Amino acid sequence: MSHPFEHAAKTLLVLALVSEAAFAASVPESESNDTPETANVVRCNDLATAAISPAGDKDVFRLTLNRTSDLAFYTTTSGDSLLELFASDGTTLIDSDDDSGEGLGSHLGRIDQAPGVYFIRVSAKNADDTFSYSLRFFCPSIVEELEPNDDIASASPASCVPGGLGGDISDSSDLDYWSFSVGTASHVAAYVFTVPEVSDHTLTLYRGDGTYLGASHVTPESGILGARLEVGLPAGDYVWRLASASGPVHYDMVFRCNPVTDCLVGNVNTGDDVPAAVLSVNGATDTITVAIGEPIAITLAASPSGPDPAEYVLWTWPGLPTNPFDLRVTDMLVGCTANPTPFNPTAQPQPFRCMKSSLMADEYCDNVRHLPGPTSAPFTVTRNSGYPRAARLTLQAVIQDDNSSSPLGYSVTNAVILKIQ
Repeated sequence: MSHPFEHAAKTLLVLALVSEAAFAASVPESESNDTPETANVVRCNDLATAAISPAGDKDVFRLTLNRTSDLAFYTTTSGDSLLELFASDGTTLIDSDDDSGEGLGSHLGRIDQAPGVYFIRVSAKNADDTFSYSLRFFCPSIVEELEPNDDIASASPASCVPGGLGGDISDSSDLDYWSFSVGTASHVAAYVFTVPEVSDHTLTLYRGDGTYLGASHVTPESGILGARLEVGLPAGDYVWRLASASGPVHYDMVFRCNPVTDCLVGNVNTGDDVPAAVLSVNGATDTITVAIGEPIAITLAASPSGPDPAEYVLWTWPGLPTNPFDLRVTDMLVGCTANPTPFNPTAQPQPFRCMKSSLMADEYCDNVRHLPGPTSAPFTVTRNSGYPRAARLTLQAVIQDDNSSSPLGYSVTNAVILKIQ
């Protein structure tokens, strides 16, 4: 089915934004890459990290499509970028965008782009500006429903591999079911977009046996364009259901399952694709068991690339990691945390302790008991009396990182699970 371009481009942007886990290793730019002849070669789902510097700099990337594909390109940056897509001759402009992405970032979405060579150019909207940025090259696929799929037994198969689902609802009696499986405890996020954009529709989540788990209902009066659900799920079989009270609608739904284990490693130093474990408890960087009353030493090292000293925030959650969440600050992705943070205040579990450097914003510790801590990292803090009772705790931090894959210059550290018994 053909989609109105504006709707389709918006869907492609959300596909890209919710599919961080699908991207290959980051690809740093190699100067000079100002022209099609010197363009850096990239592939679908690559993440390029680059900078517009000095003023007037332009970065060109070469992408080859081997088959017809939808495309989404977007920049994440604190600067004001201009994104342009050129044909294989390097001069014929196909499309361009200034600030349809996050903040002043740029976004281009293309539907059914033909196979061939394409050039993508990034520059500053204002000639005197310089800034660093990341550029994602996303080639999503949208799986259309298989009718009949009007109950759990006949649900169309879906997958946790990041991508999109599409279908049509003819009237209020038409229900679309999609089945999927989660192999390990995960944070699952789903987003729905409809044509027409404003509609009365409901996204419902069930276990595979039909047990109700939650729903998101959107009406034209709500001012929200699409239903959205984010929930932590244990391993098992699940089903989405789409229903509409607005008459015939077409929908696209994008969702991803972010395994807990993916959020335990952190993304410190991933500008070089080498995650560094900088948080430790009694020397352990993943899991450690200590006795009740045994001294506990928490160490937060600086990123291998600096800075030193560095700003930081350290959270402690009760229990084990159960609900990984993307951490976004000023609408920019920092990384994935093992559990929700004060930036997602309605999600559970929330940390019950927070410690931060003197210059970190108070919002990092909103509604969490704030403990006094070192003014900066690196540091080691020791509790000689240990913990007075049996417990399971999860610790994770955010730290300044000169080799961060986020334009904000901060990364999420590895998580440490502390078992006290």
